[in-house]
Amino acid sequence: VIYLYENDLDEFPINLPRSLKELHLQDNNVRTIARDSLARIPLLEKLHLDDNSVSTVSIEDDAFADSTRLKLLFLSRNHLSSIPSGLPRTLEELRLDDNRISTIPLHAFKGLNSLRRLVLDGNLLAN
Repeated sequence: VIYLYENDLDEFPINLPRSLKELHLQDNNVRTIARDSLARIPLLEKLHLDDNSVSTVSIEDDAFADSTRLKLLFLSRNHLSSIPSGLPRTLEELRLDDNRISTIPLHAFKGLNSLRRLVLDGNLLAN
């Protein structure tokens, strides 16, 4: 486990141990999630990115392609306007609360058969 709370990080850190299973990046200023950043930590199971500046357009389409063990993804209190695409099928818990999400596409969670907890409160959803 690595805790990097409140460090004014603007980017996803690199040079993390490949064996890392849990990463806490809350309360930073991380803006992007790129595939190469996550590919460097293939055993990651829990990623906490609450209270950052991640927007929907700043998440690469295939950012989570190599995250085949990711079970928990927290993106609360960011700048997301929609559900990120290409989420890993292994996800069990997804927190997207307090963002700017206004609609949920019909197939947004297709293939996420392991998803047990989804938190969307505090968004702009009408119904």
